[in-house]
Amino acid sequence: MGRIIGEIYDSAIDAASLPQALASVAKLVDSDYAVVALGDRHDGAIHYRVGVPDNGDASPYCDALCDASWINRVLAQEPGRLLTHSAVPGSGRIARQLNGRLRGLDFSSGVSGNFLLKKSGYGYIGFCRKQGAAGFSGEEIASLELLLPHVRQAFEINRHVQERSVLHDVVRERYEQFSTGVVLLDREGSVIFSNSWARRLFREPGGIDHVDGRLRLATPETDERLAELVAHCIRTAHMKGVKNDGYVSVSRAEHDKAPLSISVSSYASPVDARTLLPGTSCVMLLLYDVERRNTTRRYILEQLYRLTPCEAVLATGLAAGKTINELAVSQDVSRETLRSQLKRVFLKTNTNRQSDLVKLVLTGPGNLLV
Repeated sequence: MGRIIGEIYDSAIDAASLPQALASVAKLVDSDYAVVALGDRHDGAIHYRVGVPDNGDASPYCDALCDASWINRVLAQEPGRLLTHSAVPGSGRIARQLNGRLRGLDFSSGVSGNFLLKKSGYGYIGFCRKQGAAGFSGEEIASLELLLPHVRQAFEINRHVQERSVLHDVVRERYEQFSTGVVLLDREGSVIFSNSWARRLFREPGGIDHVDGRLRLATPETDERLAELVAHCIRTAHMKGVKNDGYVSVSRAEHDKAPLSISVSSYASPVDARTLLPGTSCVMLLLYDVERRNTTRRYILEQLYRLTPCEAVLATGLAAGKTINELAVSQDVSRETLRSQLKRVFLKTNTNRQSDLVKLVLTGPGNLLV
C-alpha cells in the first residue's frame, strides 16, 4: 500500500507516470481495467482521461467507462466513496448499453467513484473485471477508498505545479522579450538566469562578461563595486527598511558606444510556513544599453504609427533632447528635409507640437519597454 501511495504522489509531478500508478492500484484489487478522468462540474466536460492497461486496443473500454451519462450518475453520488455499479441509482439501463461496448468486461459488477477538486473540477475513477469474474468485495472497495484521498491530492498538486509552471514559462518568455538585459544571481552570487539580450552583451568585447558562473566587469574598480553591491543585496535582502539596491556604470571597449548602466537590486521571497525551506533570496541585475533601447523604441514607433525608419529616428532623437540642427549634422541631411519629416510625424502621431511628440515618445506606448 505504501509503495502505491508513493507512485500516486510521483504522478503529481510527472503525469507520464500516472498510468503506472493507476495500474498498481488496479493490480491491488485484481481489476482487469481501470480508468481515471478529470473534468469540470459546471459543463460536465472531460478534460483528461487515462485507462490501463493501454495495449493499443483499449479505447472502447475508456470510452464506455467515461460515458458522459454514466459519469453524471456517479457525480450525483457522495464524493470520496466507491460504489458497485449495481448500487448506483438508475444504472441498470446504462449498464446494459455499455456492456455491449466493453468486449469481455462486465460493467455491471464494476465499481466507480468521484472526488471533488478545487475550481469546480471533479475526478472520476472506475474499475472493471472480465465477464464471469466475481464482483469486488467490501474489503477491496475499502482499500480503494483509502487510496482515493491520495489520488485527489495528487491531482491537486499536479494542478498547482502546472499553474506555477505556466507562470514560470510566461515570466521567462517575457524576460526574453525585454530590450534590457536581465540577470538573476543566487545567494552565492552565481548566475542562475540571463535573458537573450544579456547573453548578447556578454559576447561583446569589454563591458560585462560571464565567466564560470560569475559576472566580471571590464575594469577592477567597477568589478569591485559590482561585487560589493551584490554582497550587500544578498546580506540585506530580508531586512526591512534597509536600502538594498545600487547602480554601476560600465565603459565599453568601443569608445563610440555609450556606457552600460547596471541596476542591482535584491529579491527576497517571504518565509512560507507551508514549506520546510526558509525563504530564498536572489539578486536581479538590469543591464541598460541606451543604443539597444533606442533601436527598440524606434521599431515600436514604426509599428504603432506607421513611421518610416527615418521618421522614427527623428522622433527618438528629439525625445533624447537633440535639436533639429544637431540631428541634421549627425545624419548629414538638410534641416528642410527633417522639417518635412517632422510634419509627417505630427500627422501620423496626431500631435501638433514638438513638445507633444516628445511627451508621446517618452510616456506613450512607444516607451513600453524595460
